[in-house]
Amino acid sequence: MQEIETRLSVCDNIESTIRESLEKAEALRQSILKKAFEGKLLSEEDLQITRNAPDWEPAEKLLERIRAEKQTARNKH
Repeated sequence: MQEIETRLSVCDNIESTIRESLEKAEALRQSILKKAFEGKLLSEEDLQITRNAPDWEPAEKLLERIRAEKQTARNKH
């Protein structure tokens, strides 16, 4: 009986740790999203490097391309 209680206690501790970790992960996710929408994820230097990359395109063009691809896929069905 003592062994079972010990194992259940360990399971409870693990469950608590997992729950806390999930809460922290969600808070971090929200923080990252907030910074992304505020445009604060990259420094100005990082942004400039990114904009000079050969495969860079503005978000508007990317969204436009995605919409066109979705429309093409719909038209095929």
